[in-house]
Amino acid sequence: MYRCVLLLQINNVCAIEMELRKMEVGQANRQVSLLTSFMPDSFLRHGGDHDCILVLLLIPRLICKAELISKQAQEKFDLNGNPVERTGVKMRGPPGEQLSFASGLVYSLTLLQATLHKYQQALNCCSVQVYTQMGTLYSEMSVHERSLDFFIDLLHKDQLDETVHVEPLTKAIKYYQQLYSIHLAEQTEDCTVQLADHIKFIQSALDCIGAEVVRLRAFLQPGQEGLALNILLKDLDTTCRSDFHVLYQSQV
Repeated sequence: MYRCVLLLQINNVCAIEMELRKMEVGQANRQVSLLTSFMPDSFLRHGGDHDCILVLLLIPRLICKAELISKQAQEKFDLNGNPVERTGVKMRGPPGEQLSFASGLVYSLTLLQATLHKYQQALNCCSVQVYTQMGTLYSEMSVHERSLDFFIDLLHKDQLDETVHVEPLTKAIKYYQQLYSIHLAEQTEDCTVQLADHIKFIQSALDCIGAEVVRLRAFLQPGQEGLALNILLKDLDTTCRSDFHVLYQSQV
């Protein structure tokens, strides 16, 4: 009985918090609408100051969504679980495919975040001319947000699995990398953030290699332990683990 009362109280608190958040969002939207109504027509035209502001909002939003998907994928596919459980014949089937898919997805999302962090730094210190130029590109930049929304929708429906295509995400990464090299390559970069991002996506890359090593070793037959391939896979596994430990210590 006490537990039911406690759960009811928790639900009521959550409901109150949700209503307050809805009110705050509504107020914020109303404030933006009122402020916009006082702006000149040039503010809202294509490529105007309004689009420049939308670009500034787009980048952190993409970073946040990428981080959300990455964390959910790691939890869903238990990427931080016990490595001992990822051995044996079962890794030849769906568990192995899921491990490869999830590791690759997290790596791609980490690479996307690293690229977007460079945008964040560049837009914070670029000239007005560059800032305005980026505003004219908002429409095509925002299109690639759909690739992240697609994964979030799958997570909502609990349908994210190894059969999902990641090509739209790959295209988004290539697009943002190319766009940066064209318009923002000359801007000042934050070396500390870049180093942290490099460590993070190298760790993700090592996880991807480790996942494929586990899968390949699962296909070896009993008695093939002395094969050159098995020795190579063992060396790769050891190297990945030792390099990961070094990177982890550097972050600490």
